[in-house]
Amino acid sequence: MTAYQWLQCLTVGGVALLAQVLMTQALGTLDNATAGVIGMLTVLSAMALGYVFDGETFSTLSWLGGGLTVVGIVIGATVSSKPKFLQR
Repeated sequence: MTAYQWLQCLTVGGVALLAQVLMTQALGTLDNATAGVIGMLTVLSAMALGYVFDGETFSTLSWLGGGLTVVGIVIGATVSSKPKFLQR
């Protein structure tokens, strides 16, 4: 690899590390249910970005996984939004 390619790799790694640290700090201020729901959204956003920027296509299994993720998000958001005295 050339020096420029090494610089690019180190830059991407540094930016990814900084983003992970910032996300961890931000999620630390949330309750567990909300942080879990946000974590599940990363799968869908990765799929959407792949479609938009790389023209990736989705298989039947991808659609099924995305649908199950949406169902999980809806259930998680519904459960976490209930008042505490209604949760058991």
